[in-house]
Amino acid sequence: ESYSKLHVCIHTFIKMKRSYDEIDRNAKDVDKLWIENAKQDLWSQLREPSVNYLSQVKDDIRSRLDMAFEQRASTSLLVVGPTGSGKKAMIDSVLQSYTHRDEDDDEDDCMQLSCARVSGQICASDQDALCSIAGQLCLRPSAGRDLSTALEDLEDHFRQCSLNGRPSVIVLEDVHTFATREKQILIYTLLDYMHKPDMLFVVLGCTPCAHLQYMLEKRVLSRLNAQFVYVPPATGQNVCDVLGNCLQLKFVSDDKEQAYRVAFNNKILELFGLSSDVQQKKGSRSISNKTKYKKAELLQTITSYTQWGKGLSHFLRVCQMSICSITSEQPYLNTEMWFNALQTQDPYNLNEKLKTLPLHELHIFACISRLHGRLGDGCNSKGKQNTSSSSHQTKSRTVKVGELLSELDSMTGVIRRNESTRARVLLGLTTLVQEGLIL
Repeated sequence: ESYSKLHVCIHTFIKMKRSYDEIDRNAKDVDKLWIENAKQDLWSQLREPSVNYLSQVKDDIRSRLDMAFEQRASTSLLVVGPTGSGKKAMIDSVLQSYTHRDEDDDEDDCMQLSCARVSGQICASDQDALCSIAGQLCLRPSAGRDLSTALEDLEDHFRQCSLNGRPSVIVLEDVHTFATREKQILIYTLLDYMHKPDMLFVVLGCTPCAHLQYMLEKRVLSRLNAQFVYVPPATGQNVCDVLGNCLQLKFVSDDKEQAYRVAFNNKILELFGLSSDVQQKKGSRSISNKTKYKKAELLQTITSYTQWGKGLSHFLRVCQMSICSITSEQPYLNTEMWFNALQTQDPYNLNEKLKTLPLHELHIFACISRLHGRLGDGCNSKGKQNTSSSSHQTKSRTVKVGELLSELDSMTGVIRRNESTRARVLLGLTTLVQEGLIL
C-alpha cells in the first residue's frame, strides 16, 4: 500500500512537472512572439519616418506645385539639400498628398497625377533614362522601344496631359549625375519640351549639389527656369525627435504584451528624450503619457555626428541595425546596442577625428607627419603605425618646436604673415595631444 501511494505521488509529480515545463515553453514562445511583432512594427515605422521639422519646406514645395497646376504651366523645381536630409522622402510625401482624397471631397477635386522616376545612380545613360520615363508614363509595351520611339511617346503623352489638364510629374533623383554626362541629353530634352505651350508636365529634381546650375552647358542653362527649394540639414534634436517617434510601439490588445511595450517605450524616452507635446501628436503610438520629458541620453552623440555631416538617413540605418540585436535575453534597446550599431555602420577612425579639427591644428598635424616622414618613421600618432623595413619599430625622434615652426611657415606662411605665434602653435599641440592624435 505504501508503495502504491508512493507510485501515485511520483506519477502526479511527473505530470505536474510536464505541465509546468509546457507552460514555461509557451511563455518563452509568447515572449519571442512579442519581440518579433515589435521588430516588425519598428522596421515598418523606420521605413516611413514622419519628418515634422521639414513641414515648412514641404508646404513650400506643395504651394509651388499648386501654382503651376492651377496655371497649367510646365515648370521645374530643384530640391537641394545635404545627403541624407530627407529630400526623396519629402518629395514622395508631397506627391502622395495629391492622390489622397477625404470622404467629404468630390472625385473631381482629387488630382490624378501620372508620375515617373529615374535615378542618375541607376540609369547608365540618358537614353536609358528617357526610355524608362516613357515606359512608366505611356501604355505602349517597353519591349523594343528605342530613343526615337520614346521621344514620340513622351510628346504625345505631354500633349494629352495639356488637353486633360492633368500634369505629369517626372522625378529626377541625383540629377547632378545627369549633368556630368556628355551633351546632357536628358536635361536638355525635358527643358526643351517644357517651353512648348501645348505640353504640360513638371520636373522635380533632387540633388546635394547647390552649384548644379554651374555644371550645365550654355544651351541647357538658357532653358532652365527652375525654382530652388533648400532642405536644411537635421540638427541633433531633430534626429532625436524623429527617432523617438519612429521607435514608439503601438497599442495591442494583449495585456501582457502591452506591458512589455510600455516598458520598451519608456526606455526609448530615456534614449531619445521624446517630449510630451510630441507624444500627444503621436497619440496612436504613445503609450506612456505619464512619463515626463527627459533629456536624451544620445543627444550629445547624435549632435556631434550631425555636425560632422551625417544626415537623418544615417541614423535610421543605425536604428535598423540596433533593432536586430533585440532578443528575449535583451528585450529592450539600450545605449550599448545602439553604439555597437553605430560603430558597425560608420566606424569612428582617424579620418573622422581629422574632420573635426580646426584648420590651424590640421596644418600642425600635417607638418608633424611630414617631419616624421622625412626621418623614415612615418606618422607618430595613435591612428597610424610607423613604417620600417624590419619587423621592429624604429625609435621615433622627437620633433622640436623650432622645426615645427619652420615647417609650418614653409607650408602655409602663417608665421611670416603674423597670423600665428609660438604660443598659438603650443596651444594647437595641446589640442592634438588631448584628441589622442600625437604623443
